[in-house]
Amino acid sequence: MPGVYAADFNAPPGRAGLMLPFTPTTGRIELGVDTGNLKEVGQDQPLFFIAGQLAGAFTRHAGECSIYIIAEWTGTNWGCILFNHLGGSNWDLPNNLEAVKRFSMSVDKNSCYSAVLGTSRFNAVCVAEALLQNKFPAQKMSVYIAGADVIDAGFVVENGNFGEIPPYRGGRASSSQAYGDLRTFSDNFSKF
Repeated sequence: MPGVYAADFNAPPGRAGLMLPFTPTTGRIELGVDTGNLKEVGQDQPLFFIAGQLAGAFTRHAGECSIYIIAEWTGTNWGCILFNHLGGSNWDLPNNLEAVKRFSMSVDKNSCYSAVLGTSRFNAVCVAEALLQNKFPAQKMSVYIAGADVIDAGFVVENGNFGEIPPYRGGRASSSQAYGDLRTFSDNFSKF
């Protein structure tokens, strides 16, 4: 089931999807597809689309940033999708706020699955908390902490998979910056 996942550079890579659990590894989560069919998204350029319009989306060079994906499950397939690379994990930029507002008006939030991918605990957790405050369900949210300085990451609509895109660009972040104490967030995660 979705939850909080911190990558270990020394473990083999795994896979994850919006409706799938993280695979039984502690390694980095990889997207596992060629990005040639995916739309590239720049920093703070939220992409709102309907499944079928695009194969998916990806972004490059997320450092002090976070990436989030929110997708509505219609019961048989994905519907509306929002993909965003938040520069500096800054939720409050007008275009980012407008994208979430527009998306929220188009979906049933209780049918939405989401994932937040960040380079560090701080980046990922602050964006996950913003999604929770916007009433996206915690039980359908995955939070991925890469523990790297920089990541490229994406989302594939067909299978709902998300993850990093190898080859990895960034080095390791310090373990205290990358992971820190996740207990407080993990404990509070269930209250939503």
